[in-house]
Amino acid sequence: MTAQEKFNEAHKEWEDNWDFSSMVAQYGAEYVSEERPDDMLYEFNEDEINNLFPDPWDAFTAGAYAEVNWSDDWFFLDGYGNINTVRDADKYYQDIIDNEDHFRQWCSDSGYFEDEPELDDFDDDEEEEEDEE
Repeated sequence: MTAQEKFNEAHKEWEDNWDFSSMVAQYGAEYVSEERPDDMLYEFNEDEINNLFPDPWDAFTAGAYAEVNWSDDWFFLDGYGNINTVRDADKYYQDIIDNEDHFRQWCSDSGYFEDEPELDDFDDDEEEEEDEE
């Protein structure tokens, strides 16, 4: 079996075990902060609101048309600057990461796929036999 064939087989196995939801849970926040900063999630607490809106008028206008559930843990600002709360950050990130291939490429480029096979990791059987002699 050639190195390319070994690599293809290993890469297919790796692809079959790709788990989008677990990768989003681990790296979704970082991806969004780099690739989609307008969609950032913030902790829904008084300190975060005060930091994000130091002017009370800005906080008031962000809350005027807000969709708030006081038991949620996170919030984002919609396209109009209104606060919208979210209970599950992982689900939020899964919903806004609309291009799984781009996210996967970003994870790969960022070095988060330590177990992703590389062609350089495989040798041809013929080369190994020559080395043994």
